[in-house]
Amino acid sequence: MEQIFINDTLRLSVPDSFHTIPKEELRALRTGFSGKSIALRSEEKHIILSIGWKKAEGLGALFGKLLVGDDLVRQLENCYSRGQQGYETKAYPEYTIGGIHAGGLRYTYTAKDIDMTGESYAFKKDKTVYYIHFYYRTDRQDESLEECRAILDSASWK
Repeated sequence: MEQIFINDTLRLSVPDSFHTIPKEELRALRTGFSGKSIALRSEEKHIILSIGWKKAEGLGALFGKLLVGDDLVRQLENCYSRGQQGYETKAYPEYTIGGIHAGGLRYTYTAKDIDMTGESYAFKKDKTVYYIHFYYRTDRQDESLEECRAILDSASWK
């Protein structure tokens, strides 16, 4: 297991099969996310883990709050439903990540003719918003969810 630190405060343990996705590949994905992020991939398990974080302060945060409110999951759902082929919301799971309640969204979509499932969690801690996303093949959902849960369960704060 490898330890990764997010925003120098959130520690996660990820299996050795996960490796950082090079920045050149990330640029090609063009997520439109304005904060900082890291992405890892397990070729062996066909899972991508993406984590983003940004400060929730200032005029931009106030303007965003007026437009969409505090519902971070709704913001994710609005973004995904516009940008992914075959998007369909499946569930709204919740999870405790490092002692913090996180709202979630599970959805399916199609990428390169492969049925995929995405699972995203969003939460705030100390004026920072965190987003944790998992993407995996739908036909491997059971084993992928087990892997994702183990990563989330390892979360702790520095």
